[in-house]
Amino acid sequence: MVGVKKNLAAALLAASPLMAVAEELSLELSTYRAADGVTEDEMREVSASLTPLLEGLPGFVSRQVSIAEDGTWTDAVVWTSLDAALPAAEAFAAFPEGATFFEMVDPDAVTLQHSTIIEGSVLSN
Repeated sequence: MVGVKKNLAAALLAASPLMAVAEELSLELSTYRAADGVTEDEMREVSASLTPLLEGLPGFVSRQVSIAEDGTWTDAVVWTSLDAALPAAEAFAAFPEGATFFEMVDPDAVTLQHSTIIEGSVLSN
């Protein structure tokens, strides 16, 4: 099992050579819906403004954002550890862009979960 984590960590490191990746990668998975009156384009814009901020936080590895046909957004952020992910969540809330994001989502439709990545792969060209 440790070999799988090291392989994923090595693949992520190869994809982002400036990031130091630990063995216990943590996945922060959140789902949410836009608040009434907020358009998909507005959500895309605020989401794009968050990525550079997250990239500057200690332990950041990667981020993917998707939207389902029903309008549910999924934000998947990989951190080097849970110890990096938890303070990052607090820092995120302190950014003006984070406050804007929270104003644009339906508070009753937000989920947040942290888990340890135990297996994965990254394609390289």
